[in-house]
Amino acid sequence: MAKGKVGQSPEKITLRAGIQKQLALGFRPSHGHLKEYAQTTGVTPRTIQNWISDMVAGREPQKRGRKGPTDEKVRLAREHIESVLKINGWDSGEETVMNALKANGTPTSMRLIRRVLKDLKAERRAHVERERAARRITIVFNATDVCWAQDATELERDDQGKITAELVRDTATRDTGEIVARRGDSDSQDAIAALNSMAEVRGALPLMVGTDNGSPYTSAAFEGRLEEERIVHFKNLPRTPRHNPIAERAVREIKSEADWALVPDHIYFQGPVAVWTYKLAEARRCVRNRIRQSPLGRGTVQELDKRLPKAYDLVDRNTFYAAAQEAMAAARQAHAGKRKQRLAERHAVLKLLWKYGLIDVYRGGARLVYGESEINS
Repeated sequence: MAKGKVGQSPEKITLRAGIQKQLALGFRPSHGHLKEYAQTTGVTPRTIQNWISDMVAGREPQKRGRKGPTDEKVRLAREHIESVLKINGWDSGEETVMNALKANGTPTSMRLIRRVLKDLKAERRAHVERERAARRITIVFNATDVCWAQDATELERDDQGKITAELVRDTATRDTGEIVARRGDSDSQDAIAALNSMAEVRGALPLMVGTDNGSPYTSAAFEGRLEEERIVHFKNLPRTPRHNPIAERAVREIKSEADWALVPDHIYFQGPVAVWTYKLAEARRCVRNRIRQSPLGRGTVQELDKRLPKAYDLVDRNTFYAAAQEAMAAARQAHAGKRKQRLAERHAVLKLLWKYGLIDVYRGGARLVYGESEINS
């Protein structure tokens, strides 16, 4: 009975058919409640009134309104609009496309431009995403406490200055350490304190720590602490946050969850630092209890901890540290320029992790045999 317009979803067509069936069986919205009924069904009151009139007259519901374009007209519009987008760029808007079509002598209605432009851009985005997914490199850590990702974030800025916090997260389980808000920028002692706090939570230290190139992490105190504990420092390339995605996502996730925290009045009276510390603790509690879907399976932090092996059960810390330092030194000697040397160091450490069975590497969902040719950024 229901004949959907071009572009209507199957769900909408099914909904309209169901409403028409109800009306055909004699259902009528009660007097004065047509608008409320229309709102619950997602169909306009005028459309329902027209359907009722058609059924009272004993005919099929008639299609009303503006007649849609023919398939041939849509096809030609797609060709013209796609050619405009290829020349002017895929971020071109409706006005740009319309002006270009007028200049080319192929004027088209704004209604059709809007419709075709939306479809073309959606198809383009889907195509680009498929290509990215096919090239995307994914590193899966097969044991807990192989690598911790660490980063600092600014929470708020008021007339007294910044409020910041340090976050540390295990890359395998996504467990996050205690988070404490503080005044001012993070320094090396804050970074070390966050690392020590995470060690208390996890009951162990990692084989390596991934950070960016901020001053707290390149300081002699932080580097000395890692060397003392035989922890490999896995640094990003400068200005390349995608090299530490676990930390970036941890910051985004914790801050987003903190926005939903309800803070008691007595905490508010203690000032913004106390408020943020409370909100971060609530956010951490929620995040740690969250069920996650990952390549390692589905579960909370605690469930993944029980399921996965521990890094220190698979490889000796001193053995791994010595092998990593040797591999990074060889990588630096083989390349000129700091950026190439840093990238070579990262490859060397990742290859060592793969050799010990601590990680698996995938491209587009396909498992790879790790080598320097597989990951080039």
